[in-house]
Amino acid sequence: MDSAGLLRLDAIGQSKGSWMTVTPLNLVSSLIDLLEQQLAILRQLSDQVEIQTAAVADGETESLLGVLAQRQQVIDQLEKINGDLSPFRNNWDQIWAGLDEAEKMQVSPLVQEVHQLLDHVLAADEKDRKKLEAAKNQVAADLVRLAQSGEATAAYKGVGATDHQSRFTNKQG
Repeated sequence: MDSAGLLRLDAIGQSKGSWMTVTPLNLVSSLIDLLEQQLAILRQLSDQVEIQTAAVADGETESLLGVLAQRQQVIDQLEKINGDLSPFRNNWDQIWAGLDEAEKMQVSPLVQEVHQLLDHVLAADEKDRKKLEAAKNQVAADLVRLAQSGEATAAYKGVGATDHQSRFTNKQG
């Protein structure tokens, strides 16, 4: 904050290098608004991760592809909000120090919930990734076994299929 009690931040939603002056009240309301938007998006993402997990567990490829497409749209929204929050993150220590206790009590639970939801989504994604990787490895192993059993079957079919005499006997037997 400067001597007039104003905090200078990168202009939200504008190109880097442009500046705006934000009053503490405007700052807090902007921060809370953005955190609430971020929470709403993360809740959508959390709901979608539950659908994703069920699709992975059930082996529902079409359902999984559908939810992944929906998630991408939500992630695009999340990236926009994260961009809008960037000036706050870049100046977080200053902003946090400038908040009074009532403002901190408003902001802190929002930040905590953002972190909890993000941790939940990331953990579920990692768990699903491991399940998909295990399923992929199982399919690869099954294909190898199938190829090997096909080769063995073909080899056995070849043994009795020709009417060659044994090469170790003469023509008289």
